[in-house]
Amino acid sequence: MTDVTKSGHGDLSQGYCPATPFPIHELCFPIRELCDRLAYCSGVRRFVVEVMLKPEIHDPQGDAIAGACRRLGFGQVVGVRQGKRFEIELSEPTAEERIAELAAELLANPVIEEFSVHPS
Repeated sequence: MTDVTKSGHGDLSQGYCPATPFPIHELCFPIRELCDRLAYCSGVRRFVVEVMLKPEIHDPQGDAIAGACRRLGFGQVVGVRQGKRFEIELSEPTAEERIAELAAELLANPVIEEFSVHPS
């Protein structure tokens, strides 16, 4: 069986389409989405949960980081939003909905934060 996530031009994790040497954003985004769905259907055992403050919530840590960037000479930085990333490895395949439940109950505060779940 051919590994659809790899090609001689790089692989999908590097942003390349298996069929061409062109960057994925130019031609092949649907192939990346298909591979993500195939991984999900075959039983994903790793997920990434990204948690961010809701846009309407002030982010003082992000403001401090943006200020430090400017002091270090990165004047083009006008704003930073700080968040959390969780990489979850499972002992058996688990539905994405169950990981979303975990994120809502434990990893994020739904009053002030939003989260996204992605197969890894």
